[in-house]
Amino acid sequence: MDSQPEDSLGSVAPDATYVNYLQAGSTAREIMLEFGQYHSGDKSPRIHVRLVTHPGYVEEFLRVMTEALRQHEAAARADSPCPDRVQ
Repeated sequence: MDSQPEDSLGSVAPDATYVNYLQAGSTAREIMLEFGQYHSGDKSPRIHVRLVTHPGYVEEFLRVMTEALRQHEAAARADSPCPDRVQ
């Protein structure tokens, strides 16, 4: 029996780290995304993860993230007592 928890997709869940900072850059062949934390008073962000990938994969990443955001917004509207107004 595996001692690690499973995520919603059924695979072993990796450690989760809160992220509130993102920066992106590119070379002629790759896109780089850096995720980390930055708080007021910090001299610079603390980067936890750097992804380097092909631009085609970034297009899929954006599609998946856009769908996740749409689902989140729909669920938030459904849970809101005033779905037509910002609270």
